[in-house]
Amino acid sequence: MEFQKASQAAVYDCNDRPMEEKPREVHLILRYVPVRDSVGNEVVCIGVDLELTVKSNRPAHTRGGKSLTIYDDGRCAFNPLSPHNVQQRTLPIRGDAGDTEDAG
Repeated sequence: MEFQKASQAAVYDCNDRPMEEKPREVHLILRYVPVRDSVGNEVVCIGVDLELTVKSNRPAHTRGGKSLTIYDDGRCAFNPLSPHNVQQRTLPIRGDAGDTEDAG
């Protein structure tokens, strides 16, 4: 199940970021550990425990920088003039419902 999830995540990442050239990797590691028992003076293997490990490696997600305002008390917030500021208002366009300019 975990291997399938990691493989699917790698495919989704390729689809989401096709310009990222680094390969996405999914590793399935199988570890066989002997189960031992003593029979007389001899140690014998009576079975094997199987350990499965899934490791994946995808390129780091790096997005463009955001413009932040720094306040005197050390707090940061989106710069009010930044296009990334969700509170920034749009420019009025003639014909908008809120347009108060004279058409004159």
